[in-house]
Amino acid sequence: MAAAGLGLRLVSALALLAFSSCSRDADRVARLPGQPETPSVSQFAGYVTVNERHGRALFYWFFEAQTAPEEKPLLLWLNGGPGCSSIGYGAASELGPLRVVRQGAGLMFNEYAWNKEANLLFLESPVGVGFSYTNKSSDLDKLNDDFVAEDAYSFLVNWLERFPEYKDRGFYIAGESYAGHYVPQLAELVYERNMDKKGKAYINLKGFIAGNPITNDYYDSKGLAEYAWSHAVVSDEVYDRIKKYCNFKNSNWSDDCSAAMDIAYSQYREIDIYNIYAPKCLLNQTSPSSAAQAFFENDQEHFRRRIHMFSGYDPCYSSYAEDYFNKQEVQKAFHANISGLLPGKWHVCSDSILNSYNFSVFSVLPIYSKLIKAGLRVWLYSGDADGRVPVIGSRYCVEALGLPTKTQWQPWYLDKQVAGRFVEYQGMSMVTVRGAGHLVPLNKPAEGLTLINTFLRGGSRSPEATAHSRFREDQARRRGACGVQGQAHGVCVQSAASSSRDSPLETCELLLCDYDDERRPARHEPLEVPVSDKYSAHYSNNFHPCNQRKAPPWLHVGFQMTPNADCSGDVTREASAF
Repeated sequence: MAAAGLGLRLVSALALLAFSSCSRDADRVARLPGQPETPSVSQFAGYVTVNERHGRALFYWFFEAQTAPEEKPLLLWLNGGPGCSSIGYGAASELGPLRVVRQGAGLMFNEYAWNKEANLLFLESPVGVGFSYTNKSSDLDKLNDDFVAEDAYSFLVNWLERFPEYKDRGFYIAGESYAGHYVPQLAELVYERNMDKKGKAYINLKGFIAGNPITNDYYDSKGLAEYAWSHAVVSDEVYDRIKKYCNFKNSNWSDDCSAAMDIAYSQYREIDIYNIYAPKCLLNQTSPSSAAQAFFENDQEHFRRRIHMFSGYDPCYSSYAEDYFNKQEVQKAFHANISGLLPGKWHVCSDSILNSYNFSVFSVLPIYSKLIKAGLRVWLYSGDADGRVPVIGSRYCVEALGLPTKTQWQPWYLDKQVAGRFVEYQGMSMVTVRGAGHLVPLNKPAEGLTLINTFLRGGSRSPEATAHSRFREDQARRRGACGVQGQAHGVCVQSAASSSRDSPLETCELLLCDYDDERRPARHEPLEVPVSDKYSAHYSNNFHPCNQRKAPPWLHVGFQMTPNADCSGDVTREASAF
């Protein structure tokens, strides 16, 4: 009898494995209409049921990592709104490997896609967003943060059954805007279910990262008002009225406060609040989800519920995504809207979800504190040209956590330019991206890729230091810091937070340099050597002694053959010189 029971369980397990493989294969997307032939993209899309009784299912789009997917972590991306699609924004317009081109005519390959660093999973959530659906309309009246988190957790558990090779993989959650609620709330739920032995499954959660996130109503509102004034959007008189009449700790604003804030909101009628220095989309957008009129109505609740209006180099991306994903041949290749019964057209954002959503959570900062104490990796990043969830409010939020500072506020660099600012706390890091709006991966794709690479690698290095590490690994694919041809030199990247500037390192990676005909570094041969009298380490309080050039304090140090006393020897440039 016991043997029979064992045999039954074995057959059941094999049947489940076969079913998972079958479901996975059915979800594979061979090629989408208008997709470039090269490079090849391993992608899957389809539905995962989260509530069988209600017939509720969420739609996903998944990209395996471009290289070594079996070694790289799993990263879930969520967009906010509430009511905006992670397919239309995150995947097809920001950080996915396939971006929709103008007029929705096809797709182009994104060289800064985040699946260079991770296996990338996009989820349309909550139910009612994009292609996700329910057979019980009353579900749409119950939407709130708890409902969204529970459905997202059920999705993850069931998705991992379909893709069992990712069950033990390191798992991270990322998102932007109102996903500033979704991301930490889902992380908390996964953490709690992992702690509960009665949980359905163990998910190997490592951390989360939130971009320009709605975090705390008080600090976010205070930051919005201060940003509008400090960036010359509103007058001194309007800002004085806001300071006089508005108590943002109270969710029910007074009439005087509402009137003052209405004036502030009205100043964004002719510019994009999500990227205040970018051009505004001038297309005639007539679909309900892309109409901007609701934002300008003199009603604070409409403003708080206002959907994203796309911003970036081409501010009309959202309309292109709608053009593309409403094509019948795209939906067929995509395994979306299989029954053809979804009401109306597919929209990047759903006004009905936005207007029916039950806002009940004032702050997610307690979740930050809880998960930081639990040892999860927690980052917040902010594009500093966003007027809707501005960097000022995010700084207030992070400072309110009361974490000890490990690395002081300082710039980080990419391609010899300041890319933003970076500060590290005990248990959390915050990074700004200079010149980016609400959608960092769209506005500043190279910086966004460097950012997620740094986060996923962990440690206390700045984005710049990680960028230098990637530069070495790619063998000087970009313009590089290199010494005299044929000479050995090296760069040590040392975090001021983790090692004293005055304590020498035991080893340093030396690189043997060569040049091609265009004076680009052609070969780097790494060699670990001990620090001795033969090699000089310069801990120079932010500058190299021979060239007197300023360098960020976490980028130490130039290693070189000992120079002459008059500094005539070769001095390695700092790592930021790529």
